[in-house]
Amino acid sequence: MHDISDNPSIEADVIIIGAGFAGISAARELKQAGKTVAVLEARKRLGGRSLSRPIGDGKVVELGCEFHGQPDSISAVTGRSVGIEAHKVYDEGYRLIDDEGKLSRWKGAAPKVSPAALVDFGQAALRIERMRREVPQEAPWKAPHAVQWDSETIWSWTQRNIRTKGGRALMKLMIEAGMAASPSDVSLLHVLNYANGTGGFRAMTTVTGGTLENRFLGGSHGVVMRLAESVADETYVGAEVRRIEHTDDYVKVSGPGFMATGRRVVVTIPVPLAGRIEYDPVLPGYRDQLSQRLTMGSAIKYLALYDEPFWRAEGLTGQVISHSSPVRAVLDSCPPDGTPGVLTAFVTGSPARELARLSPGERRAWCWANSSASTARRPDSPTT
Repeated sequence: MHDISDNPSIEADVIIIGAGFAGISAARELKQAGKTVAVLEARKRLGGRSLSRPIGDGKVVELGCEFHGQPDSISAVTGRSVGIEAHKVYDEGYRLIDDEGKLSRWKGAAPKVSPAALVDFGQAALRIERMRREVPQEAPWKAPHAVQWDSETIWSWTQRNIRTKGGRALMKLMIEAGMAASPSDVSLLHVLNYANGTGGFRAMTTVTGGTLENRFLGGSHGVVMRLAESVADETYVGAEVRRIEHTDDYVKVSGPGFMATGRRVVVTIPVPLAGRIEYDPVLPGYRDQLSQRLTMGSAIKYLALYDEPFWRAEGLTGQVISHSSPVRAVLDSCPPDGTPGVLTAFVTGSPARELARLSPGERRAWCWANSSASTARRPDSPTT
């Protein structure tokens, strides 16, 4: 891995922008196909939204992406391919639900809410399961009702298909917890396709049998760093791309203090960031419109560390969901041996965007005061 300041002029067959999972994977496959590559990363580290932080004794906590689903998922297979196995997320005991300040324990497939709300939500969930089977995962735009489903949000669909207030609240919680986005921000088609990718609509927020069942030993960041080993000599950090000039014969990718020249360019950074790059010639109008309108999910993770996972001794999984608190979900994120105790809390959607405007200290104080997990915590404050 090199610093771009030491390599102001680079040439390769393919220039790859971004060194997260997508960028590193693209570089590996192109190199294996016999192409020369140059990976440009704006940050001083690799991994994109994956970042693990050591907490001593060889253990880590995850500041970025953390959970993955079944052993045959792409993430799990990729981890094993570089020698990194998984361990199960703790899922024994009762879960908690905070419903307008009322805290209840529950087990099974659904929380304790009014029977009418549960039936209402259940029929909607079954309908989504049927609808998603009409959506080709690799080409969702080819679904028979793609135009109609992409023309409305999951929230407008919810308003028409779920009658009870409690049922709508469950759907809102499901989307915010599972997709880190407000229901009014994502289309129905996107939800259906997303559910296909997770193995089912309910699997989006399920531990055992769902997308939250496993975590990587040593952290997800270890996976991307292992993947990056084979392209380390072709990777440059501190390379903030500002401009892409492209013709039929070459591309020139440039930023402060550097120029990279190649035959092709692969842009793997999030679409809103790609929209900030200057293109010459400019991209087609429809592509610019996509960059301007495609929003990203919003999520903030909070980690609370305790000497021990006290909730396990009290017969709890550590899982909390909340209708009323902006902290929508809490999960047990302890290392495999259970110590120290670690709870991960998620703030998603509009509340996350509002919190992002505060200072780190203000966000920490707000989280501790408003977390739905606080009703079940011990008096001693954790390390966060």
